[in-house]
Amino acid sequence: NNTLNVRELFKEVMTMSLGRAILRRRKEKGWTQAEFGEKLGVHQSHVQRWESDRVRPRDSSLVRVAEALETTVEELHRRDGDSEAL
Repeated sequence: NNTLNVRELFKEVMTMSLGRAILRRRKEKGWTQAEFGEKLGVHQSHVQRWESDRVRPRDSSLVRVAEALETTVEELHRRDGDSEAL
């Protein structure tokens, strides 16, 4: 049933962590963690830590992350489920 799949996807997106939001956008771009890190001027291990939610990007890094992913910090936070970010 397509309705069920859409509901599941919507629930996943609404409860998505910041790291998962970054991961999903990066994969949509078709970039590896190393390629994404290179675009940001950070090591691949930083990207891995962000995406696994072990470390949250600094505010200045998060702006660069959003720009590289052609989105906004606010959109990443919305995907994070953080309504206070607006």
